[in-house]
Amino acid sequence: MKKHRFIYLMAVALPLAAMAGRVYACRQTDTARVANTKTLQAEDDNEKTQPNAYQLFGHGDPVLDSLGKKISYYSNILRNYERSQDYEALKTRAQGFSKPEPTFYNNDTLRHIMAGLDQIKQYFKTHTSASLPLKRDSLGQIVGDYFKTQKFIAINTRLQQKYHIDPAKSYSDGDAGYRKYREELFKKMPGGIKDDLQQLKTLSEQQRAEMQSPEFLACIKKLPVLIDSMKGYYKTPHVAQYSYAAYEAKMDVPAAERRKAEDELTAYHRKPEYMHALEMLNEYSEKMRDYYKNTPVVKIREETWKNELKTILADDYTTIVHPSQGLALQ
Repeated sequence: MKKHRFIYLMAVALPLAAMAGRVYACRQTDTARVANTKTLQAEDDNEKTQPNAYQLFGHGDPVLDSLGKKISYYSNILRNYERSQDYEALKTRAQGFSKPEPTFYNNDTLRHIMAGLDQIKQYFKTHTSASLPLKRDSLGQIVGDYFKTQKFIAINTRLQQKYHIDPAKSYSDGDAGYRKYREELFKKMPGGIKDDLQQLKTLSEQQRAEMQSPEFLACIKKLPVLIDSMKGYYKTPHVAQYSYAAYEAKMDVPAAERRKAEDELTAYHRKPEYMHALEMLNEYSEKMRDYYKNTPVVKIREETWKNELKTILADDYTTIVHPSQGLALQ
């Protein structure tokens, strides 16, 4: 009985944690640091400790690029299935309700916690834009594909040699040779790519502005407190007095209809398209894990690509790749 209550509440809390996890994790490790875009080092991009979006531009590895696109393709198929109105309606009816997320505990403590989570959920839903990261991903893929073309590589290599630019090093606008290299490189880029790079920078600045608002930072700070409060609530002895009957009393879908919805939900997951997408996702995910495990040169290529990207973008690199970097909790 307790398990059902906990599952219901965590179903509300976990999506919120997922929405804020990347930003909150960044602040836990880097709450007061403001990025210095003039002196960038490869170790600044430790993807284990802070959000890292250099993958926007691909790894420069054709095998990883291919596997990543296939994983993304089949992930989107599964995501679209599980976000469809039909799926949500079936899941809700299988749980016994005609409408989702019923409130069934008449307890001030829990009601206060749930109200706080709902408030944060509504804020994220109203004030954060899902279109920004999606558009950044799309533009990043276009720019990344261009950076990997033989034409660009040839131009970039020639100009690096001409101006004595080492792609493994970082440069600032104070370096005269670097300024000339970058100016000539950008002159030779197609106009569309220049526009895409500017859009990437603008979108990243917009995303940063969203995350810098006092309200957003307050939500990020409050969210783990509310989740911890919920966990603590379920450890208190008096919780035992609330039985599954309170949850069941709110069910307005008859048992026979619930069982029918459960059967239809099971059949939904067994649709050939869904099963095929799941199999392909598992297959390509396993291939990617094996490739990483058995190809040590991958990490070297990634580091080389990041350094190349920093050299090309220079001061725009941090703005585009780490829009959340340096944001501090109030």
